[in-house]
Amino acid sequence: MENKTKHYLRNVSRNLVIWVGEAVGLLLLVHFIPGLSVNSFAAAIAFVVVLGIVNAILWPILTRSTLRFLTYTFGIGALLLNALLVWLTSKLVPGASVEGLWALILTPIGLAAINVILASLLTNNDDAWYYRNILSREVKKVGGLQTDKVGTIFLEIDGLAESVLRKAISKGYLPTLASWLERGTHNITSWETDLSSPVGLALTL
Repeated sequence: MENKTKHYLRNVSRNLVIWVGEAVGLLLLVHFIPGLSVNSFAAAIAFVVVLGIVNAILWPILTRSTLRFLTYTFGIGALLLNALLVWLTSKLVPGASVEGLWALILTPIGLAAINVILASLLTNNDDAWYYRNILSREVKKVGGLQTDKVGTIFLEIDGLAESVLRKAISKGYLPTLASWLERGTHNITSWETDLSSPVGLALTL
């Protein structure tokens, strides 16, 4: 229970730091993006928080209803949807305004870039960081983990279709994987994934 509480508080504090950083970044973007106006730090905080809520509520609905449009516009549709959400947020937050197409497009791009930078600086609190640095060190201390149980390793390779993978194996580009398949210790199984992941690949051990 204590670990769960610490994990919850860590996530909350991290989100607060990111929100504050995005608010500061938004105030800086005002000087570089014509049409973007934020008259106070409080308005910047409100804008960032409301935008996050609007994204959480509307983004899944909009992407599902406009999936075909997003697919055929090769990213332009996503930019336009982001612009729509930013425009809606500007109408809900007093003291902040986003006027003009370029401001509507560049503002979410700028905020996304700030979010990526802040998130990367705060990865020392991530579970991934824990497993990479703490758990892996403990595994080395005990000489590795060994088991005779059969399991499955799931790999995600963005943008790689199964047909392309099999072609690469047949041409000798992946000799280790080819040897696993030849020995019969592994096999490749594909499945259909959603829009966020172009390919699913399972190597069965």
